[in-house]
Amino acid sequence: MMVAGITKLARTTIQETGTNLLHMVIGFLERYESGDSTKVHHAPLYIIPVRMEKGAIDSQTNTYQYTLALDSEEIQFNASLAAKLKEEHDFVLPELDQETWPDAYLAEVAEKIRAKFPL
Repeated sequence: MMVAGITKLARTTIQETGTNLLHMVIGFLERYESGDSTKVHHAPLYIIPVRMEKGAIDSQTNTYQYTLALDSEEIQFNASLAAKLKEEHDFVLPELDQETWPDAYLAEVAEKIRAKFPL
């Protein structure tokens, strides 16, 4: 699906349901289902609602330029990952503070993981 199609679908979904489908995810946690599993799972820690904004047309490529912009909603915490880690490993992710920059939060998560699961 082209960028214009994604933008249109996202806008229509917001209008019809009030739900934003576009999210940028960062800060992935790699984990395995079990100790003998070889398949790694990646779960995002930050889920950021975004919107695509159509810009000017590029005269060289004759295509529109699009940018991602933060939506007015707050950054979201991966609650299902937090619940799974608590249930399966008795591990509690640090609180997600809207004032904390992602690099600081990710460092805090890494430190807490190293403390709970030393190599």
